[in-house]
Amino acid sequence: MNSVNVGPYGDAIMQELIPEVEKRFRVMREPYARVLSGGSTGGWESLALQILHPDFFGGTWSSCPDSVTFTDVEGINIYKDTNAFYTVNANGWLKVPTINSREVNGQVRQTSEQRNHFELVQGTKGRSGEQLDIWSAVYGPLGADGYFQPLFNKRPGEIDPKVAQYWRDNYDLLEYLPDWATTPWWPR
Repeated sequence: MNSVNVGPYGDAIMQELIPEVEKRFRVMREPYARVLSGGSTGGWESLALQILHPDFFGGTWSSCPDSVTFTDVEGINIYKDTNAFYTVNANGWLKVPTINSREVNGQVRQTSEQRNHFELVQGTKGRSGEQLDIWSAVYGPLGADGYFQPLFNKRPGEIDPKVAQYWRDNYDLLEYLPDWATTPWWPR
């Protein structure tokens, strides 16, 4: 995918890498002969490529892809939640921690706050090398300081609704699919 923060990788794959491979090697240059597969982030990428270029690829096998919609990004609904670390009950008196991951027996492994503070300790400005930082770098808009504009403040956890909208408009695959038949190019 192309990203304002990490580069035009989508264009490089589609316009440079694949044509070069097809030029140098004996391959069938037909959609039925081009198939995609991937797991985790590669699962998201393979699914996105298939959705964005349905006439170019013949199929995809996407295993355990990263969030194809951002209504659950490791426990955070970026469209409805106002804080990535806690939700508040309807009465407004109970703060409930957002769970990031659990053990197989259901016990909490870590909360969203713990996960994000772990990333923050490893590097500021998204330089931790961890999952949430790279998603923010790929999906997020360019910030005024030259780094990505973060989805939320990693210290108190407040979500920036403008950044959440940017993610939705540019990288939420489920948001794209209703227009799939009528929208020839994406991001919109």
